[in-house]
Amino acid sequence: MRLRFQLVGGFLGAGKTSTIARLASMHMRHGRRVGIVTNDQAAALVDTRNLEMRGLTVAEVAGACFCCRFDELAAQIRNLTERAHPDIVIAEPVGSCTDLVATVIRPLQRFYAGALDVAPFLVVLKPSLARTVLSSADIGATSNVGYIFRKQLEEAKIILINRCDELLPAEIERLVNLVKYHFLGATPIIGSARNGQGFDTLFDMLERRGTAGDSDLNIDYERYAAGEAELGWLNANLRVAAARPFRVDEALTDLIEDLRISLDKQKASAAHIKVMGASAGGWGVANWVGAGAVPELSHTSGVESREVELTINARVVMDPKDLESVIQASVKNVVLRHGGQVLDWSSRSFRPGRPFPTHRLSS
Repeated sequence: MRLRFQLVGGFLGAGKTSTIARLASMHMRHGRRVGIVTNDQAAALVDTRNLEMRGLTVAEVAGACFCCRFDELAAQIRNLTERAHPDIVIAEPVGSCTDLVATVIRPLQRFYAGALDVAPFLVVLKPSLARTVLSSADIGATSNVGYIFRKQLEEAKIILINRCDELLPAEIERLVNLVKYHFLGATPIIGSARNGQGFDTLFDMLERRGTAGDSDLNIDYERYAAGEAELGWLNANLRVAAARPFRVDEALTDLIEDLRISLDKQKASAAHIKVMGASAGGWGVANWVGAGAVPELSHTSGVESREVELTINARVVMDPKDLESVIQASVKNVVLRHGGQVLDWSSRSFRPGRPFPTHRLSS
């Protein structure tokens, strides 16, 4: 029997990791073994650690998108097969990546047809960005970041309108109508990765055999590259030590809120910020998905500790060096307020380079 492969795309902050975690849990309830491949422009990824902490078997492709690291993606699928013997592998590409049908799905189908059975391409929609970008019928009028967002949705077979538990019925109806108007080749599903609403329907659709993705995306790679380059990226690891135990969840909440305030003062638009705190007693994750959203604690640790390892991923429209300065200042301020000190800071801040796919195959 061929290994089932599921690609879950979507923009930064759309809820891909939460979607994957819920789908993985559903597969395991059906008696299936699950492997996951995460992807980022750099190492030290919150998503990888988050999923591992949930007891899932995870491999990571770092340094570029799946499209530019296709051979490594294939190697990690083989690695998972040897380690965990999964029935399904779910892969999460970089949140600013698009053109995935031509550069990932079709090459997998062509070169690994005997080994892989590829599921319909799922893209998770970020409502806060959709309201702005999809309201214009003219794709040329959108920003370069908005251009990437629309191209991601354009090649989807299934679009999950996520976070519906945060939306009013009128907002949900408007988003469904926008998706149906702009993306005729996709099936919209209303759902919430947080509470599972709509996921039985989503799961059933992803089980279907047939075309994984059939659109030949008309894409301007110069504009695509410009959109990715608008974002400053930062991945950081550090250790926090304090004389007395402090509440990990409270510190994470304070840090994500301090970052929101600091970036608002800089008038910097955040696509997504994730902070994970792990100690011997447990782990927590705080998120902020940008303007209009409230910072939240998406996973609670419920512990107090004197020593915590922090992993920070930030994707913000600003200069990477300025982004690192803002984050370092916020971390220092919050850690001091909780009676601790920062140790072993390690980070990388940068702008993504132009994508050069390993393969790009037309239908």
